[in-house]
Amino acid sequence: MTVKKNSKFVKAFTERQFLRRKKILSVARDLIAAKGYEGVTMRELARRSSVTPKTLYDQFGSKDKLLLVAIEERFRHTYDAIDSESVEKGIDKLFFVIEAVCEISEQNINYARAIWTLNIISSENLELFVGIRKATYFNALRQIRDEGDILPWVNLEIMLDAMYRVVSGLYSSWFSGASGTVGLEFGELRGMLKLHACHVLVAYTGGKTQEKALAIIKASQTD
Repeated sequence: MTVKKNSKFVKAFTERQFLRRKKILSVARDLIAAKGYEGVTMRELARRSSVTPKTLYDQFGSKDKLLLVAIEERFRHTYDAIDSESVEKGIDKLFFVIEAVCEISEQNINYARAIWTLNIISSENLELFVGIRKATYFNALRQIRDEGDILPWVNLEIMLDAMYRVVSGLYSSWFSGASGTVGLEFGELRGMLKLHACHVLVAYTGGKTQEKALAIIKASQTD
């Protein structure tokens, strides 16, 4: 029997494929949340998704690739939600991003560690997640620029790189157990991230943004 491309059969089959893929990725995220990245097995994922392990490999290629798709999907959604939040001042939007990421990481620690694992596995994965994070930081910095508080000589892309290296570098250090972050609770990490961000802001901004950043730095020195 020849099936036409636009037949109802093909459309229904495509929809079933889509729903099956959606279920697989949802189950994968549930397993990551419950057992962590290393605790996920293709056999259990297949069983809970009502498919065969062969189906998983045929569709995604490997466990790493499957989990990357599942995590990236949620990661993008999370950062889109953070980015869409309206905050009056750019510096407060930057702090909101930092606080939201810390809060979400604390509540979903296995996801946060899974992202760290994927970053180690491949430089391509690292570039993917970095791009998503940077876009959110960029929008906060652009808001500060639009308020007129970024100094005239500053290149926004260079400022973004400086901000990202400081904030994301410290955040990554916590997950890798680097010295200076060992034993920090998320509340302490959040404060340290904001403080480091303030040091970058003081160098690149003026006006109310610099005043607030400088006040936070001075307050930290008296604590």
